[in-house]
Amino acid sequence: MNCVIKTDIMGVLPIYKPKGMTSHDVVNIIRKLYGMRKVGHTGTLDPNAEGLLLLCLGRATKFIQYMEKTDKTYLAEIIFGKETDTEDLTGQVVVEKQCLFSTDQYQKLLKSFIGQYDQKPPIYSALKLNGRKYYDYAREGKVLDIQSRSVSIYMIQSIDESQLPERASFLVQCSRGTYIRSLCRDMGRRINSAACMGMLMRKKIGNIKIEDSFYLETLNEMSMQDRIDCLLKIEDVLGNYQCVSSNERGDHFILNGCFLYQWNAKEDFEQFKNLQILKIYDSGGHFLGIGQFQRVCPDAYVKPLKLLT
Repeated sequence: MNCVIKTDIMGVLPIYKPKGMTSHDVVNIIRKLYGMRKVGHTGTLDPNAEGLLLLCLGRATKFIQYMEKTDKTYLAEIIFGKETDTEDLTGQVVVEKQCLFSTDQYQKLLKSFIGQYDQKPPIYSALKLNGRKYYDYAREGKVLDIQSRSVSIYMIQSIDESQLPERASFLVQCSRGTYIRSLCRDMGRRINSAACMGMLMRKKIGNIKIEDSFYLETLNEMSMQDRIDCLLKIEDVLGNYQCVSSNERGDHFILNGCFLYQWNAKEDFEQFKNLQILKIYDSGGHFLGIGQFQRVCPDAYVKPLKLLT
């Protein structure tokens, strides 16, 4: 497909990624549909997973690292009785154990994971060691000493228990970096059995819901203007961050990348915590970028980190 390269398109596109397609496959399709090269996603979905995928277009790619930090919500299926090397149904079975427990025990199992816990990521993942992805080592049969890291489970609730003890489904809201495959693995181990993940659907990223997403087929049938109208504003996707605005006197300074001090801002700096990430707006309410509040006695200021300009 021959496309005219667009340079003025900017925003965040919520896409419904289907099963069988990689996140990078989706990025390539959107590059062609919008006629632009600068497109990136805010968090990988495995090929066998489906659901909400946020793509940043144009200058919105500057803010991917801040969008990736948002909480995510998934609908997942857990398969009891076997653990695989990939921690989902695509892998080779490495452990098989009979799994017998009641519905009440399953409910207690889910609740036991609420809060922080140390999770060891799967070796079949896109995490990197010495510049290479974990799954590259796994495919070569190499064993890695993978360190556990703290993740947070904010909410987890049962959705379907009708096929217990073989399988069940649950809804989970978790922090960035949580692997649902590994969560299923750990559930099996916690009851001295084995488990892996079946189906996975991402339902929500921050305040963006799966109902807000567009199918690739639908976008393909749209005019270019309609596709552009589908884009969300960067600041709306960064909804979890508190805001700070320059006053008219401060507009010049912040637009040139200078620090924003109290006398050049509308908000009271006493409400901000040291090192807090903030969304920056000018005096007219236009989004400018991301900054960090810093308190270095006797001074306090907002340091621009990423600006649209």
